[in-house]
Amino acid sequence: MKKSIVVLIVVLALVVLVSPGIIGMFADRAVEQQVEWAEDENTDLVIQTERFDRGWFSSEGTHRISIADQMRSVVTGEALPDLVVETRIDHGIVPLASLGREQGTLKPGLGSAISTMRLEFEDGSSTEVPGTIYTDIGLVGDMRSRYELEAGGYEDIEWSDSSLRVTTNPQQQTAVFEGEIPTLSISDAGEQQQLENLRFAGDVKMTPYGFATGEFDVSIGSLTTTTPSMPPMVIGPVTLSQASAIENERLDASVRMNIDMAGLPGVGDAGFVMDFNLGNADAAAFGELLTQLDEVSASADPDSLMLAAEDSLMDLCAGGFELRFNQLDLTLPAGVLSTRLDLTVPETNRADFTWTSLLLAAELNANVSVPTAIYYMASMMNPDLAQAVEMGILKQEGDAYEMVAEYKKGLLSVNGAPFPLPIGATQ
Repeated sequence: MKKSIVVLIVVLALVVLVSPGIIGMFADRAVEQQVEWAEDENTDLVIQTERFDRGWFSSEGTHRISIADQMRSVVTGEALPDLVVETRIDHGIVPLASLGREQGTLKPGLGSAISTMRLEFEDGSSTEVPGTIYTDIGLVGDMRSRYELEAGGYEDIEWSDSSLRVTTNPQQQTAVFEGEIPTLSISDAGEQQQLENLRFAGDVKMTPYGFATGEFDVSIGSLTTTTPSMPPMVIGPVTLSQASAIENERLDASVRMNIDMAGLPGVGDAGFVMDFNLGNADAAAFGELLTQLDEVSASADPDSLMLAAEDSLMDLCAGGFELRFNQLDLTLPAGVLSTRLDLTVPETNRADFTWTSLLLAAELNANVSVPTAIYYMASMMNPDLAQAVEMGILKQEGDAYEMVAEYKKGLLSVNGAPFPLPIGATQ
């Protein structure tokens, strides 16, 4: 036998028999990094490693995911079940041990894993969560996971074959994901809800400012609610697209949403469109404001944190930004209620910033259009609305009442007429 072949056989033996133990240590650390990263970026969750037994060819672990105590009352006010994840990792550059289980693979990497889940309740009872998670651990610690859910159901819920695919890299702090639920049906006390064609995808990266940027898209074919003796109500199609990026420490973000609705009680068919942009905002101030608002929402005494949130909002405003509602339309059988808004806040010295200085520096352009049929219905319910026409805030133009507002250097005009503002009251 040639020496080169012997060397090759020895190398292959080391890869197959020795590398699993060595790679297992790296795989263990990769799992720990993923858990640490997940917990750091989801402060409303508590992730605990209850068990991790590392073997030579494979390891097994148990992780418990709980909602943080301060969030329980915000969500339901009651104790929520914990999600317990049981995982087996078959490690090695070539994970031969994985061939003995479902969807095993010889794909090179730090390991291959399979996870199952269950819900554990406060009284000690538990229930299995359907579906299985399959994960490949890359050589640099990245993870590619697939959640596969076969068609099935319980007494009051049914679903079709569904999937979720996620790739995460804690070192680069990135996540790429996509998933779909073709059909989901829920029945309760004679009412049935049928979800069709839910799809979502995203490509995001965590920033040093505590929030993620990137792209996210979700769409729903339809959500149909059927109630006895009532016509069905349909929401959909629904689309939502979000994109954001940071350049030179300035944040740009956009959101586009479309919702069609049919059979709304007392309304009929309707639609909603929103096209929103936030541009050139101070990324650090924006991140700090999000953190403060999150703490306020989870606090038992939110008033004590409002001052800190106000300081963060002042930091954001002092940094300057542009905010635009390019389209904000509500379509009703009587017509389209339309709004356009463009707000520019210039950057100012934070030490000199006050709310009054903001009012004097900001510029605003707004256009509102209310169909006459909607105006008449609204004025019947609230007669005071007629004062808006008497004061010139709304002006009839054809088959709509319109408002064109311009604000600059503390001066406001509405439909071409000056409108006084009590600027000093904000000091």
